[in-house]
Amino acid sequence: MKRKISNEVNRESATFFSRKTQGGAVLIISLVILMILTILGMAGMSTSALESKMAGNTQATTMALEAAESGSHQQLNSLTKLDPTTVAQQNYTYGSGTVVTASVSIRFIEYSIPIRGAGFSSTGSFQAGNFDQTSEGKTAAALGAWAKTHQGLSQIGAGGS
Repeated sequence: MKRKISNEVNRESATFFSRKTQGGAVLIISLVILMILTILGMAGMSTSALESKMAGNTQATTMALEAAESGSHQQLNSLTKLDPTTVAQQNYTYGSGTVVTASVSIRFIEYSIPIRGAGFSSTGSFQAGNFDQTSEGKTAAALGAWAKTHQGLSQIGAGGS
């Protein structure tokens, strides 16, 4: 009679950790991993929200700066002569959805000789009237952004005019 050799092995003795000795370790490890992933996800969402606010603030500030520069150019295009006795003040409004305003003023500073290379003799009867143009752009109150620009202007005139 031939004997059959059995290849069966006692499965409980062959495993290093039996189900009885695990005691929920896989559950605890998976919960810790899930908690770490949740924290990383929340940190990512917080960073994304902050970056969105920063982008909105940058856009509002850029709009205010563009309004200030547009107001400055618009006032210069509308003037024919700068008057040293008065302050030229004008307000402009831009935009249809988001309203942006610009408040522009030009004030006289002093008379000086024309700068070298301007084509006017410094020994002649010409003078340069120096002015300061200030333009302040503001967005709507909800955005609260503003920008201010200064620009120096000179106007050549005969003998202090």
